[in-house]
Amino acid sequence: MKTEHDQTRKWESEISGATGAWHADHVGRIADKRASLDGYKAFIAHFAGTLPPSPVTDKAWPSLYDICSALGKAVDYRTVHMAMCSQVHHDAEDILNAFMIGSSSNYEARAQNLERETGNFSIFLLLCSLRYYLECLGQLGTRYRMPTVLTQASKSFDAIEEVAATVTADGFVNSSFDAFLPRQT
Repeated sequence: MKTEHDQTRKWESEISGATGAWHADHVGRIADKRASLDGYKAFIAHFAGTLPPSPVTDKAWPSLYDICSALGKAVDYRTVHMAMCSQVHHDAEDILNAFMIGSSSNYEARAQNLERETGNFSIFLLLCSLRYYLECLGQLGTRYRMPTVLTQASKSFDAIEEVAATVTADGFVNSSFDAFLPRQT
């Protein structure tokens, strides 16, 4: 909450010299954001009041790596999570790939391969996300004794694993699954 309030104050500072409709629009949005934050704070305070005191108060919140490692997903963190982060934060890999391929002697074939690799990688990340979701759903089914949820999560997980195995072995683009991809016309 402190970070959100700090960011809102910085937002307000950024527009302080502006005038007119643009300024008024931002002032209204800042007011809406503050009202939302106040509502969140009231909800959290109410909800927190219903919980028993936490026995752990002196430990720092674990890092994402620590959480993944405790779940037996350290390799996933080092591979899938890091790959997703580099894509989201627009690292230079895509630019370098385009530059290297564009300056190669076999440009057309390499460009098609890069397009196929990019499509396969996107599908792979989506499949990883679905696997994690289904694992979580299965754990919730186990925890709250909902056998039908656990059964369906397990069946869906197995189906996703089958697709993932095919994508890993053969790729998605130009494979039997390729018909699922939307095409631009």
